[in-house]
Amino acid sequence: MKQNNKILVTGASGNLGSKVATRLIAMGNLVRVSGRSAHKMNGFIETAEILLGNLENEAALQSNMEGVKSVFLVLPHLEKLTLKEFSDLFIEKAKLAGVSHVVNISNCTLARWGKPTILLEFEQHLNKAHGLNIKHLRCANFFENLNWGINTPYKEDIKLPYISSFEIAHIAASYLVDANFTGISTDELMGREDYTMGDFARMLGMRYKRLPMK
Repeated sequence: MKQNNKILVTGASGNLGSKVATRLIAMGNLVRVSGRSAHKMNGFIETAEILLGNLENEAALQSNMEGVKSVFLVLPHLEKLTLKEFSDLFIEKAKLAGVSHVVNISNCTLARWGKPTILLEFEQHLNKAHGLNIKHLRCANFFENLNWGINTPYKEDIKLPYISSFEIAHIAASYLVDANFTGISTDELMGREDYTMGDFARMLGMRYKRLPMK
């Protein structure tokens, strides 16, 4: 089998995936970017191999994995497969391609309304893989999401962990390149301190208005 030397970044047309791919390219790695939106990946035309397609499609997923050593995995929006079906398909194709390491993006919120979140459930399905080294990155809220508006359904005084997506991209890229983790492991990326919505409002010199929960 030909030695795998590329790093696959799924969800490269998105906020976090695009930053991970950019960081990997800047580090001098051979990078393949995958996504559904061609125009959102135009910036990688001269710097990375671009593959378009739906990862729920077996042939598309297989072509994405060929010649790849490490994968940055963002759970795609599933329209046909269940979480278990997609995780089983991903594991199968990763093993066939000789992928050794996977960095899976997750979230530090593990339950909502007494039920496991989708990302936690996805973690649990991936954890059944034998022979793959998987690192789950459970991330806090992104500072960049505040660009959408300071007013949210959160109570003004609830402290929440925040981190920059650029920090996450730096950590994920390092794991993908070094490939120095073994088995199944988890990192919680919480940022340096917690903030309330009131804190952010005061920093911006404005009054916080709590929105109703939809």
